[in-house]
Amino acid sequence: MRIALHFFTLIAMSLGLVGQAATAELHAVRLAQYASQEKLLEAVPGHGPLSDLWFREKSGKYELLTGIFPEAHYAEQLLARLRQDGRPGEIVPATAPEARQWLPRTHNISLGDLGYDRPVLLQGVQPYLALHFPWQDTSAAKGTVLRLDLRASQVLRKESTVTITVEGVPQLTLSAQELGQKPTVSVRLDALAAQTIGATLDVEISGSLVASDDRCLDMRNKGLWLEVDHGSALQVRQLEPPQSVRQFFTDPAARFTLETPGGESARLEAACRLAGLIGSLAHSDRSRVRFGDYALSGHNIFLGAFADDARVLGSNLYVSPAGAALLASRWLPALIVPRLRGEARQDLAATDSMGVNFEEMGYPTRTTRGTGDLTFSIDFTTIQLGGWPEKLLCTLYYSHTPVMEHNQTFVRIRMNGVLIESQEIFGPGARRSLSFALPTQYFQAKNNLELIFSSYHKTGDCMGSYPELEVSLLQDSLFTVTSTNPTPPLTLTSFPAVFTGKGAAVPGKSAEYVLPLVRLLELQGFYQQRVPDITITELANLTGGQFNYAVLAMDAQEAESLAPPLDLTHKLIVKNPLSDIKLLQLDTDESVTATQTFYTAGQLPVLLYAQRHTQHSPFDTLTELLSSHPQGNVGIIHEQQWYSLEIGKKLRVIYPEKHDFAFYWLQYRLLFFAIIGALVLFGLLYLYHRLAKER
Repeated sequence: MRIALHFFTLIAMSLGLVGQAATAELHAVRLAQYASQEKLLEAVPGHGPLSDLWFREKSGKYELLTGIFPEAHYAEQLLARLRQDGRPGEIVPATAPEARQWLPRTHNISLGDLGYDRPVLLQGVQPYLALHFPWQDTSAAKGTVLRLDLRASQVLRKESTVTITVEGVPQLTLSAQELGQKPTVSVRLDALAAQTIGATLDVEISGSLVASDDRCLDMRNKGLWLEVDHGSALQVRQLEPPQSVRQFFTDPAARFTLETPGGESARLEAACRLAGLIGSLAHSDRSRVRFGDYALSGHNIFLGAFADDARVLGSNLYVSPAGAALLASRWLPALIVPRLRGEARQDLAATDSMGVNFEEMGYPTRTTRGTGDLTFSIDFTTIQLGGWPEKLLCTLYYSHTPVMEHNQTFVRIRMNGVLIESQEIFGPGARRSLSFALPTQYFQAKNNLELIFSSYHKTGDCMGSYPELEVSLLQDSLFTVTSTNPTPPLTLTSFPAVFTGKGAAVPGKSAEYVLPLVRLLELQGFYQQRVPDITITELANLTGGQFNYAVLAMDAQEAESLAPPLDLTHKLIVKNPLSDIKLLQLDTDESVTATQTFYTAGQLPVLLYAQRHTQHSPFDTLTELLSSHPQGNVGIIHEQQWYSLEIGKKLRVIYPEKHDFAFYWLQYRLLFFAIIGALVLFGLLYLYHRLAKER
């Protein structure tokens, strides 16, 4: 009965139906007291960057408080952090603040938080970019500022313009001269205060760029461009902290701090599940999970045995291991945020074909218009397709306005940056279809399909006004998988597609491997766009057949029994056996980290993180390695440099200390071939002399 009660309570909290329960057994940290509310508000800027500031009136004075905690010892963690910075404070009893008592704060959501890891370059006479910033019920348009860092080509004529539209309402139009003088543009959104904003704040950046009087010439001019820096951000005014589990997890800019779980497997498993959940909701592969002391800004997660399996108080989440398991379940994340989409189709292999349409993958019918290149982008994972396809067909349904005679209009299809299909478009506007096969050799765990409709006008029709092409990509477009590969190639790129079903997470004996294990599961959640289903276990339990894959983080000596492609416990040399070129040589006293994928003797797919003489795990380099889509099965990080190696098929590892077959083969293979050649030559000479004597 208690489990069922918590089950429905979590659903209500995730949907925002249940907020922060009021109780007299709460605590807060009092920062100061003021004679009036005006004096308190004047002092607030000096108390940044605290997340949860609120006030109350007591005994004729206004108290400035921070945080709201179920027990005093959690408030003591915040107080200890404040005292480290020389700030005063004291713990006082409190009740849950009302909405009016919270003091608004401002936080940034940058393009980097939305997944743009570099500046966005827009080209053509009509560049266009649509941005969708997550928006919550606790966000306020009044006081929110959109800050865009723009850079434009210097060849633009003065009549070139750039228009910024927010929620369908034009906010600002800049001339080319203004762009050159003021590259940073700030747009206040106070005018949208009375407008209802949905789950996202929609921002559109569109341009009309001119370099000459000839539109045809301009359309082919690569010098017409507009760049939006990925540091551009929406400075959101937040009226109050998260009021539900949904709001707690869906802020793309939030950083999450967890208590170090220690050696307790239940707490570590809960931390791994939550890291996978956070990764699955992320727009970027940058790490958002850390272990450490109480964070003054950002979100804190406390793991323990609580009366409620999950409870949000301010910017803090109190969750039990059972609550973490429910939050990480397959269906509950879909209630937390609609962005998670596409369940694995477990019965795919039993059917002849399976169609997955774009609407099921979260892409409804979309329409764009203009000239030049009009682009639709579709992101999909092999998890959404039900496995690693051996043959994948794509059928596109689209409609367009009539294409005038002699105008050039065609569609190009790219997958992961590779052009795989192109076709000319002509004639009257109609619903059309285009079917093509997607080459599986370019597949990754997370893929991008680009459809680029290009429209150019005939010569002599480029002066003055000109017609635009309007194209709609229809939601019933679909992928069709005719068969899947039961044992797909296991590399550092493909492992998220292979790791489906029940997984094992195995930490090393040392506490330093807890964070690498959690980070790997956060990355797995990001690449799969779903929460990994994992259980903390030991190496000895991997052979029982109850797991479909394993993620390991441990010392090189502990991993030696698994016979990974690269054994870090010995001095090693990586060579190309064909050219005899030495690619890498590592001594036993050198600091090195290796991330490896391989199948065990029992055909269990494994991702192994192992290191030696390394005190700080190079997570930034590891993220860079995995995000570069390496085709190898081993990634070595040495002196902050990474190497992707395909050990086994193309490269060989020699262990001089082992003197195994590989060592002797690479050392003496030339002598071996020389001896064999000499014996063959001797045999031929002997045969020749015998035949000569018989004649």
